[in-house]
Amino acid sequence: MEKKVGLFAIIVVCLGMLVYLTVTGTPERLYPPPLPAPAEQRTGAAPGEEVKAPDFTLESLQGERHSLSDFRGKPVILNFWSPTCPPCLMQMPSFQKLQEAISEQNLQIILVTPANKAMARDIKEKFDIAVPVLLDKNGQVEKLYQVRSHPLTFVLAPDGTVRKVVPGPYDWAHESVVAYLKKLAGQKTGEQN
Repeated sequence: MEKKVGLFAIIVVCLGMLVYLTVTGTPERLYPPPLPAPAEQRTGAAPGEEVKAPDFTLESLQGERHSLSDFRGKPVILNFWSPTCPPCLMQMPSFQKLQEAISEQNLQIILVTPANKAMARDIKEKFDIAVPVLLDKNGQVEKLYQVRSHPLTFVLAPDGTVRKVVPGPYDWAHESVVAYLKKLAGQKTGEQN
C-alpha cells in the first residue's frame, strides 16, 4: 500500500513539474510553425470570405495616438497581451527578433494591452522591445476583437484583411514565420494566401 501511495506521489510531482515547465518555459518552447487557424475558423467568416480587421485608435506609451488604418500597405501582427499572463511574456522576445528580421517598412507589430502605462512600460523595458505598445485602457478594442484570453494574435494582410488568428504563445521569429510574412508583404491587395 505504501508503494502505491509513493508511486502516486511521484506521478503527481512529475505532472506538476510538467505544468510548471510548460507555463514558465523559455521562448524556445513556443509552439512551432506552421501558423495555425485560418482566419475563418476564428472570425466566423465563410471559407474564402475575407474579413477586414476593425479599425481602432489607441494611445501609445509615449502618448501618441495610433490607428490600425495608419499601417495599411504592409502586414500587421496585432497581438493582445497582459502583463500578468506568463505565455504572453514568454513570446515577447520573439516579437523583437521578428522586427529585427523584417524591417518596419515591410511589417508592423502592434502590442495591445489593457495594462496601465507604468506596468506596460516596465514590461517593454524588461524585454527591451522596440515595437509599439498601445494601451487599451477600457478594454474596448479587446471587446471589438472578441479577445477572451491572452495572448491572442491576428495576422493582417497589407489590405487589412485577417489572414491568421493565433491563440496562445508562438515563436514569431521562426524562419518559416519570417518567410510567410515576407511573402505576405509582397502580395498584391486582395490576393489569398
